[in-house]
Amino acid sequence: MKVNDIKKRITSFSTELYPFAYALIPDDLQAQQLIVDGIAFLFADRDSKARLINLVEVEDFEMSQKEIYEIKKVVMKVIYGLATKRFIQLQPTLNFGEHGAFYALEAKQRAVLFLMQKFGLDSQEVASIINLTKLEVTTLYFDSKNKLSGFLGTKEGANLYGHAIQHN
Repeated sequence: MKVNDIKKRITSFSTELYPFAYALIPDDLQAQQLIVDGIAFLFADRDSKARLINLVEVEDFEMSQKEIYEIKKVVMKVIYGLATKRFIQLQPTLNFGEHGAFYALEAKQRAVLFLMQKFGLDSQEVASIINLTKLEVTTLYFDSKNKLSGFLGTKEGANLYGHAIQHN
């Protein structure tokens, strides 16, 4: 893979991962900083730097795409780790607006919901990003959906997914 192609892909992370960063900390500047810090980590961490260098030698397109995806997961992991620490400090100053119910969830709950619902990742992929087991992620996913539904309330006679309840 050419160096310029690698640069383009890593640069595209900022656009692709901004919604995830914003889901963790709802502030434009803070979300952008999470992405900058996540990408900077790639060049500071020895293992990540080695992966980037090795990627230059990969000629197989499918293999290079898999490796880029793995590198992106490293960035997501860094973003999540930093966001959990920063959110606690920033929480009193953040304005959640109409999304207050979502931000009432814990960071790991928001991360699981967002990564699975918005990015379509499976529980194993999410588990590797936020350092939980697959079972913990699955449980957290359903618990978070239920908690969010509880915050929002449901229509009388509807289940948590908005479908009418059948009474036999």
